[in-house]
Amino acid sequence: ESLKATLNYGYLDAFAQFYGDPSDNFVVVGGIRMMEGRKFFTGLSDVLNRSKDSFPKELQLELSAASHGEAVFHRLTPNKVSSDVEIGYGENPSFLFGADNDAMWFAFGGKEAFPKLKATIDKVEESKQHAPKSDNLVPFELVFNMNHWVKQRENKGKPGPFNEFAKKSFTQPGSDTLRFDSRPIENGVRIRVQVENGFIKLLGHALAKQIDGKNNF
Repeated sequence: ESLKATLNYGYLDAFAQFYGDPSDNFVVVGGIRMMEGRKFFTGLSDVLNRSKDSFPKELQLELSAASHGEAVFHRLTPNKVSSDVEIGYGENPSFLFGADNDAMWFAFGGKEAFPKLKATIDKVEESKQHAPKSDNLVPFELVFNMNHWVKQRENKGKPGPFNEFAKKSFTQPGSDTLRFDSRPIENGVRIRVQVENGFIKLLGHALAKQIDGKNNF
């Protein structure tokens, strides 16, 4: 019933966002608008409860692990994560997911994941009174700031060869931003990709390294 109502609504309304300081761990938080989301979550919870005894051993499932307002959350925790995931999200990160009647909510990260998720839910609820007009909305938008990832790997002592180029390229504030958005037009979709000058410098450093390497060889 929930999925049918959401399809009849006619729009996929969702977001995901990274939070965190490069000197610490990251958290990813997001939500997907669902009609009668509580019904969907009740059905999902019933399926998980019935299958918990045969759940993969690589994952720990905790039902009704937390709640906020009208939303209840389950928690999935992998027993082991890759070194890259640990660098980004810290030790023992987990995936939280739950729903109220309007949306499915999720978060992935360490101990800061649930507090950040709660704050995000509250912020979305407060912003409903000042929602932008639909004409001003971008149907799909992705904004990526490279420096956050570069600095975090450096702070944790695992920079890798890529950081050598990145540090030289993203020296100015805002030079590390990549923006991708799309808008419908009369006969299709218009896609725009915007990169700041740091990415041009990054490409230049990489090409120079390749040429220098070949000359040395």
